[in-house]
Amino acid sequence: MRIERIDPTELIASACERTAILAERRNQLVELQLDSSVTVIDGDRQRLEQVMVNLLSYLMRVTPVDSTLTIKAEVEIGELQLAIKGGGRQVSFEERESLFEPFFRSRNEVGQLQDSGLGLAIARALLELHHGSVWLESPVSGGNTFRVSLPLEHDYESPGS
Repeated sequence: MRIERIDPTELIASACERTAILAERRNQLVELQLDSSVTVIDGDRQRLEQVMVNLLSYLMRVTPVDSTLTIKAEVEIGELQLAIKGGGRQVSFEERESLFEPFFRSRNEVGQLQDSGLGLAIARALLELHHGSVWLESPVSGGNTFRVSLPLEHDYESPGS
């Protein structure tokens, strides 16, 4: 990995640009709510941007057309906390457990299979390389939120880290 100091705001903006065509096709807006305490994190820019693109494009595909998605970023106790929220049907507990497994394919709001089943597995693996985590919250009322937690700093050079 190529570890450097990264501005998460730039990372998020770049991911939004890379998913703009999909958002436009589905008439979706992405609203950013970035806390001013969000400054810099240590990480591999290219890989973390891929994480954001994978999570955002998944939510775009399962969120109904003509909708707004929200990306919220804030710092809590030495970690960057991201909430990437979209719409769509509730994802069952069983499906949430499988969602990050390679080749698992979920269905969108009209029952169509989504993508290759690799994007979310790759996102989780890349976050784990950065000592971070990701999970999906999907309440009964509908809507889906990916939660991402990343340490602001990490010593990637230490053995066993």
